[in-house]
Parts: sequence; C-alpha cells; structure tokens
Amino acid sequence: MKERLRLIRVPCLFLFGSQDDNKEEILNMEKIMPGFASCVEIEGAGHGDALLKPQFLPAVQRFFVDHAAGQGGRL
Repeated sequence: MKERLRLIRVPCLFLFGSQDDNKEEILNMEKIMPGFASCVEIEGAGHGDALLKPQFLPAVQRFFVDHAAGQGGRL
C-alpha cells in the first residue's frame, strides 16, 4: 500500500483526532508522500468524531486556500 501512496501527486489532507488509534500511521503519510501530504491533528477527537469538532472545517478551508489554482497550482 505504501508504494501506491508514493505515486499520488496531488495534495492530500489527513485529518485525525489526538485520540485516534491510527495517529502514528497517519503522521507517517508526510514521510510516505513528501510534498503532497498535510496532516492536521484535532485535539480531543477520536477516529470518527474529528469531523464534528469546530477545528475540522477551518482546517479543510485552509487546505483548499493554500492549494488553490494559482497558489501552488497543484489542485
């Protein structure tokens, strides 16, 4: 699976909770996909409830603004 992830050439955002059991695996995405992965940890969230936290939407919006066409042009 890691080899397939290395082939991705579009920006990817990985959002995860500070209490997520997959936290370490998600943090490794930045090493597997250098230049294409952004990881955002949402404090107090688990695996499934991160999207319910108030930090979720601003993180997604910031990602899209940072990677909009003309601002890095990779989206």
